[in-house]
Amino acid sequence: MYSEGRGVRQDDAQAFGWFRKAAEQGDAAAQFNLGVMYEDGRGVRQDDAQAVNWYRKAAEQGHAKAQFILGTMYYEGRGGGRTMHKPSPGIERPQSRAKP
Repeated sequence: MYSEGRGVRQDDAQAFGWFRKAAEQGDAAAQFNLGVMYEDGRGVRQDDAQAVNWYRKAAEQGHAKAQFILGTMYYEGRGGGRTMHKPSPGIERPQSRAKP
């Protein structure tokens, strides 16, 4: 609600607080949303290391978008994650697969 302003005034700080409460109780969607907020600096100081932390928690629970973004961040060496200098066969940067 607060993150998108549905029925209330949009407020990133409020959204962050509610997502944090749910994420700390193990909610994968909330963990993913915290990752997004840390990655984008919405409602909190931008911090790739924290983004990786929350994406990893969500990814470990099977959250597909978190798995994809976490892999991308590892690929790019962001957030203290692993850096892939040479991709494994079949691994491409997401942008290189985009169709014009």
